[in-house]
Amino acid sequence: MGRSALWRLSRRSDRGLVADLHFSRLSLAPHVDIDLHSAATYATALASDRHDSAPGPDVPPQLRDVPSWYDDWLVDAREHFRQTRLHALEAISRRHRRAGRMGEALMYAMTAVEAEPLRQSAHRAVTAVHLGEGNVAEALRHFDLYRRRLRRELGLPPSPESRRLLAPCLGRPADASPPR
Repeated sequence: MGRSALWRLSRRSDRGLVADLHFSRLSLAPHVDIDLHSAATYATALASDRHDSAPGPDVPPQLRDVPSWYDDWLVDAREHFRQTRLHALEAISRRHRRAGRMGEALMYAMTAVEAEPLRQSAHRAVTAVHLGEGNVAEALRHFDLYRRRLRRELGLPPSPESRRLLAPCLGRPADASPPR
């Protein structure tokens, strides 16, 4: 939306949208709520280790998706929100897992995986939920799918942290050969 469009909208609004309009900058009125700022504040609070509660079984709208802005001047803000959102999803998954709510924990972990399919910490969150449920075979299956994708798309092995997560179940790192 261009500056002139915002200015015209502001003049039609009872309270006004624009507080200040100068040649090189535009300031919105204090009562104007910016959804990205609200979502980022919410995600930051949820990602904090000091935050001890977790949202319910449904992913809150503020964490569902990253806005699809592609303007060059928005790249940094979009990336900052994307990373904050991923950290929040993983933290919420951890809190649900610790509370024994494995269904919710898995949903948040899988939302992080869907948002960033190559993110190792998101895949570790999924694996940890499966292990927390006692589903070792499911944890191994998920690890193997991720391992193959990581090798195919980036030519990389899973991180040592990811491999160690399954080591107690196997008596060895997950992608090491079994003893003969």
